Formats: sequence, structure tokens, C-alpha cells
Amino acid sequence: MTGAAGARGWYRRAGASLVSLVLLLLLIGAVGAGIYALFFRHRDVPTVPVTRGTIVRAFYATGVVRPDYEYVIKSKAQGALVDFEKREGATVKKGELLGRVDDKQLTFEVEKCQAEMVEAGKGAGESAPEKTEIEARLAEATQQVDIARHTLDRVLTSFDKQAATVNDVDLARKTDVQWVNTVAALQSQLGGWRIMSQRRLAVAQAELRKAQANLADAQILAPIDGVILERYAENQQVVGINDQLLLVAAPRDLLMKAAVDEEDVTHTSIGQKVEMQLYAFQARDGTEEPRILEGKVIEVLPSANAANKTYEVKVAFVDLPSGLRVGMTGELNFIESESARNAALTLPVSAVLDNKVYVKAGLGRYEPRDVTVGIRTLERVEIRSGLQEGEQVVVDAKQVAPVKLPPPVQPVVPIRNGDRASNDG
Repeated sequence: MTGAAGARGWYRRAGASLVSLVLLLLLIGAVGAGIYALFFRHRDVPTVPVTRGTIVRAFYATGVVRPDYEYVIKSKAQGALVDFEKREGATVKKGELLGRVDDKQLTFEVEKCQAEMVEAGKGAGESAPEKTEIEARLAEATQQVDIARHTLDRVLTSFDKQAATVNDVDLARKTDVQWVNTVAALQSQLGGWRIMSQRRLAVAQAELRKAQANLADAQILAPIDGVILERYAENQQVVGINDQLLLVAAPRDLLMKAAVDEEDVTHTSIGQKVEMQLYAFQARDGTEEPRILEGKVIEVLPSANAANKTYEVKVAFVDLPSGLRVGMTGELNFIESESARNAALTLPVSAVLDNKVYVKAGLGRYEPRDVTVGIRTLERVEIRSGLQEGEQVVVDAKQVAPVKLPPPVQPVVPIRNGDRASNDG
């Protein structure tokens, strides 16, 4: 019995010691975890100082230099090009003859109409044969009226002296009336001839003007003072009606035509500031700062390109750079908003989480602080309140922010129909 009691006492003491050892180890682990959390957990978390700068919110697009208005000169006649000598880059003056289309049919029509107008002019002249014939007949009829009038007076005198009969008087009066009517008819015929001859002359003149206008359309004239950008045909080449010949534009009418995505076009407005970098104006060795050209939006086309769903936006240069050429390409930043020059407090976007930042408060300690943000870009964010310049803030707020666990979801216990029925009962 004594040996059994001694054994039990020994086991109790050994168990108590083991429990004490376990508790001691747990205490040491907790203290170690606290020390690690206090001094070492965030020791290597990178921070960044709050700095002042200029922050700009913008969206990106590509563009190409084109004239605002481009004039495509087309052929208005059919035939071979002649005297068509000027090439790309040549300057032209408005109304300058650049060539012509040798259209034989148009030349024939002009010559035909000229001959018809000459004939119509002769037919309407004072010596026209038809007019001469009518006037001769009218003169003869007028003489016959005088004779008939004299004869009637003489017959009436004889009738008063009973030297002529009633039949003689009637015959003389009838003759007088006939010649008077003949004179009136010839005068009407002469008036009708004048009207018809003038009408034929007017029609001939109109046909000649039309033929001359068609022949003039065979001339290729410059529509504006400008430069030939493209040439689509060569001298002596046979062209048809509406074939393209030249592309002409004003040399000072160049601007950027940008392709803006549909999600950005609603943030585009007339007069909006645009910063542009043209590849042709950048230093090749990389030792110079990129050259920024300033522009402004002057027009947003209402319809999208059906192929790529972009809208054409015209951007005018504030100062047109020398050496600018049609077809140059570049990148454009459309400015939505920007802070005053070097006046905004800025941080990386990753430093702000739920409108909070984590400011360094000592070795391994970071305290949360509420901030008010302003302009936000893909990389930087404006801090309008809550921080001072120079304060050290954790670059990635997710590294020190408390983990938010989702709220527990209560399990849904299905109820069998039999259970519901029994409960209802």
C-alpha cells in the first residue's frame, strides 16, 4: 500500500510539473508573439513621404495630323488629261488652271451650238428673208387699202349722182374691207415672226451657254489657295466622270484628328485642354525631355466609327509647330481635371484604402488616419485633408490594414413538409 501511494504521489507531482511547463511555454510564445508584433511585424513595410506636385486626371488617345478641310478634285468630263503637270507638294492659287480633260464631244457640242446661234441670229435680224417677205406683202396690201378706199369714195359720189348702183357701192365697200383685213393679218404675222425669231435666238443662246459650261467643266481649277497633298492620275491618262484627280488642302489648316474610345467621349468637351506628343518631334537619343504640344478640342464628331467604336475628335494646335506635316502621328492626353502647379499633396493610389491611410507612428507601429481625396489617376491620388507634407505613409495600405472578415452566414436548415405539418398542428 505504501508503495502504491508513493507511486500515485509521484504521478501527481509529475503531472503538475508537466502542466506548469506547458503553461510556461504558452506564456513564452504569447510574449514572443507580442514582441514580434510590436517590433518586427511591420519593420520592413515600405513607406513613402507625402509630397507636393501637380496631379492631372486625363484619358489617352492616338491621333494623326490631317487638314480640317480636304478638297478632292474630281473630273467632270470624260477624256484624256492634258497639261496636268503639278505634283504633290506644289502650291496652288484659287482658280488656277491645273489641267483639262480633252473631251471631243463637248468641243463638238460647242461648235454646233455656235453655228445654230448664228443661224438663229440671222433669222431674227432686220434682213431676215421671212421678215422681208412679210413686210413686202404688207406694203402691197397697204397700197391696196388706199386704192380701195379711193374707189369706195368715188363710187359713193357717183351713187349720190345716181351714176352708180347699190351693187357698185357694195362691191367697192367689200373690197375695201378685204384689204383692211389683209393688212391686219400681215401685221399680226409680222408680230408673230418677231416673237418666234427672238425665241429661237434665245434658245440657241441658252444651248450655247450650256455647251460652253460643260466644256468649262473639263478644266481642272484649284478650289482654294493650298497645297496638293495627293495626286491620283497622270498626264494623258484617260479618266471618266467623277474620277478623283487631286487632293488639295490649306497649308495652315492642319490639326490632330484623334480616335477617342466611346467610354471616354462623354468626358470630351469643346475647348478642353489636350497635351500631345508627336513622334516626329521627340529627341532620338533620349537625353531631352519629351516635347509637349498643347492643343484644344474644337469639334467632336457625332457618329462613331462602326469598325472600332471610336469617335473622331478634332484638336487644334495652340501654337502650330514648324515642320508639321500631314500624316504625322502621336499620342494625346485629354485633360479632365488638374491641380494647381506643384500645389497638391499626392500619394500613390495604393496608399489609400477606404479613404484611410496608415501613418508611421514609431518602430513597427502605423496608425490609421482618415483623409479626403481629390483627383485620382491610375498612379497618383490628391490628398485634400488629413495629412501634412513630409509625413511617412505606408505605400500599400493593404499590408497593415485590419483584415475584414465577412459576416457569418446563418445556415439554412431545410424543413420537411411533414415537420411543417406537425408544427402547424
